[in-house]
Amino acid sequence: GLALAWVGIRALRPLIPTTVPRADAIGLDWSVVLFTGAMTIGAGLLFGAVPAWRAMRPNLLDALQEGGRSNTISRRSRWLSDAMVISEVAIALVLVIGAGLLLRSFVRLTSVDPGFRTDKVVALHVVLPDARYKGGALKRQFFGDLLTRMRAVPGFDQVSAVSVLPMSPLGVQFELNFTIDGLDAASPSERPRARYRAVMPGYFEAMKIPVHSGRTFDAFDGREEGQRVAIVNETLAKRYFGSNALNRVVKMPMAGDLTIVGVVGDVKQDGLQADAAAEVFVPYERLALSQMQIVVPTALTMSEVATAARSVLAGVDPALPFAKVSRIEDLVSASIAQPRFNMLLIIGLALSAAALAAVGVYGLVTYSVTRRTVEIGLRAALGAQPQQAFFLVVGGALRLVLTGVAVGVAGAAALSRSLESLLFSVSAFDPVTYAAAGLSLVVVGLAAATVPALRASRIDPVRALRQE
Repeated sequence: GLALAWVGIRALRPLIPTTVPRADAIGLDWSVVLFTGAMTIGAGLLFGAVPAWRAMRPNLLDALQEGGRSNTISRRSRWLSDAMVISEVAIALVLVIGAGLLLRSFVRLTSVDPGFRTDKVVALHVVLPDARYKGGALKRQFFGDLLTRMRAVPGFDQVSAVSVLPMSPLGVQFELNFTIDGLDAASPSERPRARYRAVMPGYFEAMKIPVHSGRTFDAFDGREEGQRVAIVNETLAKRYFGSNALNRVVKMPMAGDLTIVGVVGDVKQDGLQADAAAEVFVPYERLALSQMQIVVPTALTMSEVATAARSVLAGVDPALPFAKVSRIEDLVSASIAQPRFNMLLIIGLALSAAALAAVGVYGLVTYSVTRRTVEIGLRAALGAQPQQAFFLVVGGALRLVLTGVAVGVAGAAALSRSLESLLFSVSAFDPVTYAAAGLSLVVVGLAAATVPALRASRIDPVRALRQE
């Protein structure tokens, strides 16, 4: 058991989300070993004490009435054994239902459209030191030169930049109030509010964010001689402008009056589970920031991109620290790390419980067949067919499993409310999951009973009767 636990912890540790504190310290220590050892020994003593106590104080009348060891099991012993197997099946079913709900939830979560391209896109997080890049002019010149040189690298397609990438923990993000031209100014708490992102030309094309109406930014937007423009997402357009947001004017902090020239699709910025927030995109020329994330759609590997980017950065500013490189699909994967870990953990527990239930059914049926050898042999001597003995044993096991399934369904229904906060687009009382979990436990129970049932069907009546 300790060996399996050690292997299991090593397998699960890479899957633990980064939000879990001190995840690297999770492991087997002496306190855990002593606690589990004490629990194991205590369980053995507790459940071993019941038959031991009964053996110390036998009821001679019952023993004589029962006869030899080949007779059937007493009602009290049978009731206790049946109750244990029913409990194992019920507990296993509760865990299997929980695992099934989390699995269906995770499948639906991963099928959500994030609203942007996730494959074959590498991002570089570049931070300019304020001591050497004071003022917007130097920052605009640096990122303009950087993107121009990167676009000249073979294999780098549609290179662009944004202040904060979707689902990225890096970058600078603002969420500010703004005003709409033509509407009375409300109190600060009632004013429209949106997230504020700076982008460079080609960002929406590089990330394959759909344009619902209007246009995206070009090279002249944001310059002094150009038009002061902005792009909003669909959520903001519907929330504050109804059906048509184009050519409406909004006043944004740090950028002034901006004319909306485009409406783009919603992007899952905070993860696949979260709803899209209202967003305003402005040209980088209007909102020059020290931190930007360079987007590189490419078929090259991340190491090849890192090598090329290091060379380009050194050509623009040799003293600049190397940028952090990551893949967009890794950002998406990290955003669902907690649901994935919850699912895998519960699946592991469910499989362990199902295995224990199978062992319990197998042990009880095997013991029952051993105790009923004479009875089964007598039935065979009186003309019973082997398949009748088989179905006699399997039928007894099936009754126990079905009882356990019924108890487990009731228990799962009572506990499912606690799982609602962990589910996505799946009901805590999903009938498909309940039915599949119940059927799987029935199959496991029948499979466990098959081997001793086959043994019962092959009992030689002559040999069995000689034991009496």
